[in-house]
Amino acid sequence: FIRDFIIPLESAKFFLFDAEKIVSLAEANDIEQRKELSKAYSEVLGIKKYEDLSNNLIELQIRYKKDSATIEERRRLIELQSSEQNNELTLTDSTALIQETKETIVQLQ
Repeated sequence: FIRDFIIPLESAKFFLFDAEKIVSLAEANDIEQRKELSKAYSEVLGIKKYEDLSNNLIELQIRYKKDSATIEERRRLIELQSSEQNNELTLTDSTALIQETKETIVQLQ
């Protein structure tokens, strides 16, 4: 019953336990244990569903904006995306050049 209707089985272990289990969960020091506990809270409280819904709405909004853009706006978007790619390549090249220069300076010292 619990598995199918109220709490996912993997989350039930965090909410159906004895008092000794409460102490061990409260003392969770491991990052992985904390993540697991946080995930269980999200599932039980329904937060994950709201996060998924929010992400879906954002993606839908972006898609609608793209679809409703004028030809000029679409052209401008393509230009900006191209410019962004060129800037990323320039940044990568510049970062590599800076690193090489730093190494040369260290060698000369």
